[in-house]
Amino acid sequence: MLTRTRAHDITTAAAAVTSSVMLSRFAYDTANSITIFAPVGAEASTIEVTADPDAASPVWVKLRQAGADVAGPASGQAIAFTTDAPAFRLAYAVGVGAARTYQVYTTSDLT
Repeated sequence: MLTRTRAHDITTAAAAVTSSVMLSRFAYDTANSITIFAPVGAEASTIEVTADPDAASPVWVKLRQAGADVAGPASGQAIAFTTDAPAFRLAYAVGVGAARTYQVYTTSDLT
């Protein structure tokens, strides 16, 4: 049986080049997939992951699937992806024009 759960939002402050961090242990530890819904006006982004979100200075790398960087959702759209990384965030090439809030849902198989 699949269940869909609303995780906490990912937010990006105006002029920031990265979003808040989504931690596996609090949001998607048992998820089969993660879906991010972008607000209208969202800038282009990529998904970055880290192996150690608790480090003093975590090392972030681009999430790649099927040989390509995983892009964040475009304005007013959604994407679904999977990762076993302990944390992820959105990264932008330039600072965002305004504060943004992304809704995040997870899907888990409870069978």
